[in-house]
Amino acid sequence: MKNRILIVIALISVSAALSLYYQDRLPCRVPVHFNGQGLPDRYGSKTPALVMFPVMQAFVCFIYLISFKLVQDPKYWRKKLRKPVSDQALSRLISKSNLVVDCTMIGALILFLFLQIQTLRIALGKIQGLGPGLFILLGLGFCGIILLVIRINLAQRRELKEADGNPPLQGS
Repeated sequence: MKNRILIVIALISVSAALSLYYQDRLPCRVPVHFNGQGLPDRYGSKTPALVMFPVMQAFVCFIYLISFKLVQDPKYWRKKLRKPVSDQALSRLISKSNLVVDCTMIGALILFLFLQIQTLRIALGKIQGLGPGLFILLGLGFCGIILLVIRINLAQRRELKEADGNPPLQGS
């Protein structure tokens, strides 16, 4: 848990530091929206654009905390599984679910940070568009999340299959 918090604080701090550093270096109008090719198609004031990225990251962290609390709750899993399982099996499912929540949150924060850096570079005239990096990050992120979700579903099935053959243990 401590490492998660440090990673989150580091990523949000970098985002806030970038916003503060570039506040006086950016033109008055900066890109705030991009089309399917990654080119800016809408511009806005720099102040809301600079605040937007750290705020979005804070929102992702809020959703993360809710998700993290949810997957930690054994009542949630007992209701979801609809069959009694051992405390040990429940612990394994919670651990695997935490991995998905952690990876999703950290991936989203990295994606927002990458998007912020690219937006700043576009506003400063260093590049024309977001480039393929964003789409590569999105693709890798979605593939990783899908693979983790598949692993959790397989683990759930395995635990339920074992529960069918064994009597429920404590806490069920």
